[in-house]
Amino acid sequence: MSRNYDQLLNITAGIVETARKNSNMTQKELADHLGVIQSTVSRIEMGSLSPTLFHWMEMCKLLNIPHDAISIGYLDRCTFTKINSNRVEGGYTLPKPYRDNKCIKVRWILPFLNYIQNELGEKVYHSILTELKMKPTFFVNLDNQVNVPFINDLTTVLGDHQKITIKTKSGIMKYALMGSSHGALATTYRNANNQMDLIERFLSNSSKYQKLFTLEIEKVTPEQIKFYARVEEAPLKMVIDGLGREKDSFLWNFFEHFLQQFSLFEYKHRLEKPKEIIVNSTERDQNFQRLVTLSIA
Repeated sequence: MSRNYDQLLNITAGIVETARKNSNMTQKELADHLGVIQSTVSRIEMGSLSPTLFHWMEMCKLLNIPHDAISIGYLDRCTFTKINSNRVEGGYTLPKPYRDNKCIKVRWILPFLNYIQNELGEKVYHSILTELKMKPTFFVNLDNQVNVPFINDLTTVLGDHQKITIKTKSGIMKYALMGSSHGALATTYRNANNQMDLIERFLSNSSKYQKLFTLEIEKVTPEQIKFYARVEEAPLKMVIDGLGREKDSFLWNFFEHFLQQFSLFEYKHRLEKPKEIIVNSTERDQNFQRLVTLSIA
């Protein structure tokens, strides 16, 4: 999708601010490194000034900004999820309810965020994040992490703006098959050889999305993939138990529907119309484990 100048300014602004905070650097410190005044950095982060090519290259080196950040629209280093309860995440101080047991990357919730932005509009998107006391630029860094209570609150507040129906869920899930919901990993998926290979690539990268479920591939054939999904960490088991059956089922259904939609991702070597993928899961057992079978219909 082509972007106009204003969109590029806003993307650059978010990436620079997020990368600077992630590097624990103030605007003044960054300005000193670049040999400019602080207001120049401030204007770049406000989206009212485009950096020169020289300054952009310097910022990429100073702030470890990947070369493809502008093209994908996010800061994405594809790091593995590491459960933490830090007060500060990626340079942002989180609201107290969203600090403990952060196990979900921003990448994992992009279908939700993209749906809200694109279907409900920027005004609603900013209103929802304001209500949750979260800054929009936090979600520019796909390696930033949130916790299960944040997901719960995000869906609750979304429901206040739009009743969550089957149509809403389908609308959210359609973004799972878009490259814009996978950041730098989209390139990996575009190089898949077939649907099963596509899904296997996703499962192999699951820890770059979340650590709520640990996925262990059991068996792969041209027509089927079997894998175990288990909650391993004791604090996360307590979180899941605390959700109750209905919200636990919502989280798991989200994952199942995500897999179904993702199987339709447009990879380069697709020669025929994609086939429907059927997802069958066992109930969560006492060890917090499910056996999941993905089959081509």
